Amino acid sequence: MEKNNPMEMLYFEHGKIKEALVLIQKSASLLPVNTDTYEKVILVLIQFLREYADGFHHQKEENILFPGIRTK
Repeated sequence: MEKNNPMEMLYFEHGKIKEALVLIQKSASLLPVNTDTYEKVILVLIQFLREYADGFHHQKEENILFPGIRTK
């Protein structure tokens, strides 16, 4: 990733969000084995998606990226 390249930073952040979604899918195998662990894992991933994806990453897109690419 090139330092200080905003688009590359957003792509990198998208990658982290996709990794969390993969973990959600993989954690489904815990459900029949250990529901308590499954619940803890899912709650952490939900918190990550709320704080990182919605609160941090998507705010950059909404406030910086999208206004910068709007056509008049």
